[in-house]
Amino acid sequence: MLHYVTVERGEEIDRKTTDNLGTLLYWIFADITFSMACKYELRNRNNAKDCRRIIFEKQEELLGTLSENWLQKEKEEHQIILVNHPFDDLASLRASFCGQLRQQGYSESAIKKLAEEKYPQN
Repeated sequence: MLHYVTVERGEEIDRKTTDNLGTLLYWIFADITFSMACKYELRNRNNAKDCRRIIFEKQEELLGTLSENWLQKEKEEHQIILVNHPFDDLASLRASFCGQLRQQGYSESAIKKLAEEKYPQN
């Protein structure tokens, strides 16, 4: 049995078990490429795009250089995420606008209303 354990601040937050070395390697490289893709997105941020657009694309590119099967598997994982949490290209702009309104002393209910009017969610 092979175990892939994720520990954060001394606490186990995830454990996956498999008998397949290829599966274990996929889990490892999926995490590594995700971290690399996040760093890439930070250096290439576009506030008019959901950051996951850049992250997912870069991660898929990186995994694709290692394995076509891993690329396809990760694309499927990303699609599952997007079913429940679709891209929201206005999220960053909405968040910045909310911050500005908070500094101006608006109530949370007013902030929500104004932000939704200016930057509607999908």
